[in-house]
Amino acid sequence: PGGLKFHIFTAMARDLPEAADTPAAVSFRKPKGKRPTRHVYIANCGRALGDTPESISERCGQVAVPVEVYVGVGSVSHASFATVEEAQALVASKITGNWVLKFAEIEGGEGCAPIPDSVSSTSDVVVDGLQVVYNFCSQAEAKDLMQEIDARTWDSTVKRRVQHFGFAFDYSSLQVDVATRVGPLPDFVSALVGRMVEQEHTPETLNQLTINEYVPGVGIAFHTDTHSAFQDHVAIVSLLSGIVIEFRRPRGDAKTSMGRYHRGAPPPEGRQLERKMVYLPP
Repeated sequence: PGGLKFHIFTAMARDLPEAADTPAAVSFRKPKGKRPTRHVYIANCGRALGDTPESISERCGQVAVPVEVYVGVGSVSHASFATVEEAQALVASKITGNWVLKFAEIEGGEGCAPIPDSVSSTSDVVVDGLQVVYNFCSQAEAKDLMQEIDARTWDSTVKRRVQHFGFAFDYSSLQVDVATRVGPLPDFVSALVGRMVEQEHTPETLNQLTINEYVPGVGIAFHTDTHSAFQDHVAIVSLLSGIVIEFRRPRGDAKTSMGRYHRGAPPPEGRQLERKMVYLPP
């Protein structure tokens, strides 16, 4: 089938600080005008009332799971979502009990958003097989990679800009299209891939590359790629801004599979999910 998969994320959503045990403070304000945003002000919710990042995420998750949760010391907290539409769905919902929900925006703009509480709140969760290698690329190498990437043609047929090499990725079936080979991996990633093999991050060279660009307000829905399309190793290189990636799996003996729920739709009633937030620094 498709072989080993290699992603480069060029995340330009914000310029985040280096990872830290305690997230930096962030200030929210009422948005100008009445326009909706991806950030939600939550009154009657905070540490003084016993709320935690986990409890807020679980309650919001009945409608949409936030990508960032800012738990206030008193009785006001905030949650940020991947899209404005998800935030709108929460504000319009009836499942929030005594919460008072309004839209908010970050003072100073999106570039001031810190690492979310949710990263440290899942620090005890172990994802089998996950290995995070910090500073795998030098700043000079990252700059050279971006120059090479931007010199090539971007595909804008999906909501974000992408480039495919080796084999095209079919977004309708969530798998590599083995019948559509789009040439070998480009020379500018040869040293990067070679180093992955030399340092034993992957047992053999990679044969498929997808480059994704994430700009402010653009994320990717929860999904499970077709299992048979790939072998056991997927490599991700994150460039430019910091970004949080979330892993999910059902608790107990339940299995994750392709199908109805792969795009972030609510799981079947009674299904418990285990979550892991990982911060990938610039």
